[in-house]
Amino acid sequence: KGEFVVSWGEDDFPHLRVQGSEFVAALTNAGVPVRSFVTRGADHFNVIEAAGLPGSQWQRQVCQSIRNK
Repeated sequence: KGEFVVSWGEDDFPHLRVQGSEFVAALTNAGVPVRSFVTRGADHFNVIEAAGLPGSQWQRQVCQSIRNK
């Protein structure tokens, strides 16, 4: 059983930070395992770029989620 990973940047668009939090709450309330995190000092685009950077917080969190499967 896996978990849903949701992330956003600390400096992301305000509406996306709210949507991320609401999405995590909705998944949790539905009983879906979820891991969420905020990348400090990152905006919407930095978080996406981090997906391709070895050793980034994004990659560490996703790998941890896969290991917990």
